[in-house]
Amino acid sequence: MRIVFTRFPFSSALGGLETVTLRMARGLRERGYDVSFIGTCPVLSRLFEEAGFSTTYLWLPRAPVSKQSLLVFLAMWPWLFFQKRRFLRLFTKGDAVYMLSLSEKILLTKSLKRDGVRVVWGEHEALMEDDGHWRNWLAKNPLLGFYRRMSSYARVVAVSDRLGQQFEQLGNIRNLIVIPNGVDTEVFRPMSSSDSLFRALTDLRKKHPDIFLIGTVARLKPEKGVREFLSVAERLSLKMPACHFILAGDGELRSELQEAVRAKNMAERVTLLGEIPATGIPSLYASLDLCLFLSTTKETFGLTAVEAMAMQRPTLISKHFGFLSPDLFHEEYILDPHDIDGVVATVLWLVQSPESLQLLARKQRDLVLHRFSIQSMLNAYERLFTSQ
Repeated sequence: MRIVFTRFPFSSALGGLETVTLRMARGLRERGYDVSFIGTCPVLSRLFEEAGFSTTYLWLPRAPVSKQSLLVFLAMWPWLFFQKRRFLRLFTKGDAVYMLSLSEKILLTKSLKRDGVRVVWGEHEALMEDDGHWRNWLAKNPLLGFYRRMSSYARVVAVSDRLGQQFEQLGNIRNLIVIPNGVDTEVFRPMSSSDSLFRALTDLRKKHPDIFLIGTVARLKPEKGVREFLSVAERLSLKMPACHFILAGDGELRSELQEAVRAKNMAERVTLLGEIPATGIPSLYASLDLCLFLSTTKETFGLTAVEAMAMQRPTLISKHFGFLSPDLFHEEYILDPHDIDGVVATVLWLVQSPESLQLLARKQRDLVLHRFSIQSMLNAYERLFTSQ
């Protein structure tokens, strides 16, 4: 069976969506499916090519999720039907397609379904702001009516319970199900800190055997809570002389954070690792005594936090992560990233109770194994692709 991933995005950057999509494609290939990619997304195109998948560039306008891209999409509507015929010729009856952007969902779903192609929509983007107001990209989009009608010809997958609830509130979305994102629990597995590949961190432990490492992995953007992480580091440094803070990632705030570390005389307490390869992330988590994720706006899922939990590293997380639900997490381990004093107090309480740290780590690992493993995710998608 052939499964084609498609994406014609408004913008493209390496993040959770791209990471999960590649893992899903690899997992399906390992199960014997013929997997390929069609679209204009430069990140996914590169990732799929590097992983040995067939990729095809076929142009469609950017996803109509802003005023400008919507106007372009509508202005090109007659021409898009010509391009649509080119796209349809790439499929045969019995194929399956996993659509990631609004353009192809609206333009191609009904025709592909009519031709015997199984159509699945992947929904990774939050619909609501933190204050409960609808985001413009879909809820206030003039194409919402088309989206709702086309959903009857597809299976619509929300990647977290919270996102699924938002789609239910939006109303009239047919065939909606939730399949949580998954992580590879063999790659992200418990390992000793001595297995770390990061010389700077192993050297820190050799120099200071009692050091307590607190870290995070995030793009250096305001909404990822990296400024708040630095504020927590500054206050905890006064209360925990043995702690050291690790911030891994790159982005627009890198220069600002470097300057802040210098200005606050924290160079001996904070290490900015910069961008690290995906293969190095498990090794980084293995080095940490506590993982801290402080996103300040809604995250559709929260992949990095789940990866840390899979490694059986004690993990404290922002209340904005989409994978959270009341039955999954104790309230005391869910943080308000703007309440710096509250975050500091929670960290101090945990650090003073090694038994609580270990218990939290074990429970979080068990949670990932039961709810967020890549095998569970692949099983659910496989049933979806083969049962329509």
